[in-house]
Amino acid sequence: MKLAEILTGPEAWCQRKLFDGRRWCLIGATQMLCGTTLGFDDVVRLHRVLADAGFDLRGQSIPDWNDAPERTWDDIARVVEAYDRDRMLNP
Repeated sequence: MKLAEILTGPEAWCQRKLFDGRRWCLIGATQMLCGTTLGFDDVVRLHRVLADAGFDLRGQSIPDWNDAPERTWDDIARVVEAYDRDRMLNP
């Protein structure tokens, strides 16, 4: 399964909750993909992918980054694509 199969579009993404009906935040969707708890390697991968996609967390947690008012679906889509590519290249 790929992250893009969970976060399929703006209607599948949410903020301020891990899960909201049929919508997931970035961390919630990643937990769904990887299992109930993200391991250290999963979090490191997310941080690396965010940086590679051009996002600087500047001390923010990933949930805070996801929940920022200026966050858009386009931002999330870039991360989802980069995450799936990274998982394929570095299993």
